[in-house]
Amino acid sequence: MHRDRRSVLIAEHNHVLCESIATQIAMDLGVEVVQTPGGEAALKVVEMNRDVLVVVANVQNPNTNGVRLTRQIKDLDPSVSVILMTNEWDEDLIRQATEAGVDERFTKDASVGIKPLVDMVRGLLDS
Repeated sequence: MHRDRRSVLIAEHNHVLCESIATQIAMDLGVEVVQTPGGEAALKVVEMNRDVLVVVANVQNPNTNGVRLTRQIKDLDPSVSVILMTNEWDEDLIRQATEAGVDERFTKDASVGIKPLVDMVRGLLDS
């Protein structure tokens, strides 16, 4: 386990999806989950809540994009892991996310559901 930090932050502007992810992570992993509608609010949470160990963020977020948010989080606290999610990854976006320091990439796909995302979070919490 990564120190005593066990909070997960979800930065997703789609309220229904954000709630679904947060509920599943909390139930499956037994951790505190904080929800924000976008990147600017997520950065404030990371600044104020030093218990956040993993951030799950949408690439397209209000006020900032996920790549920029990843850079800002890593500048603030490099030990915070970031998972970026989007409907489709292209080579340029993968390159930008990798250069920003993203730890995992998740493709949103209704046919797959969110279990693979929960498994990614579990892996980062346990590393």
